[in-house]
Amino acid sequence: MILLTVDKDGRVFFSMDGQPKRKQLIEDLNTNFKLGLNDADIRNFMIGSSVGTDFKNLKQVLNLTADQRKNSNVEKGIPMDSTNNELAIWIEYARAAQGNNNKLKYCIKADNETPYPVIKRVLDTFKEKKIQKLNLVTNLEAKPAGSAAALYEEQNQDNAH
Repeated sequence: MILLTVDKDGRVFFSMDGQPKRKQLIEDLNTNFKLGLNDADIRNFMIGSSVGTDFKNLKQVLNLTADQRKNSNVEKGIPMDSTNNELAIWIEYARAAQGNNNKLKYCIKADNETPYPVIKRVLDTFKEKKIQKLNLVTNLEAKPAGSAAALYEEQNQDNAH
């Protein structure tokens, strides 16, 4: 399963299940985009949850602890504008790491607070990649524990008090 979570601020987070496939994905990205990731960074991606940053900040994000990630504002979402659609690259490389498996499920998780234009850009990216079948997960009661979206939400609740 490939899961994209879009939070209420319109930030997109990428996640994929299966540690061996996650390892393949991050190694391929590291090689082809010269991300400068070391073995520890790769291991952190393999065992981590979601990531929501651009390639240039990925190494920094992978070096943060969960608490540090919660308190940093480096995860601004995966870029997906017309000049820099890194989301399309994540999807393409994730598909390859999955062996272009026909049973692969693509899920978009959002709720009614998510800005629609962001969802539309995500859908357009899937369309560009000729992926027609998507699962929409809505009315999320709580973000998955430990995910960047949950950490971000906790941080903002803490700052609101």
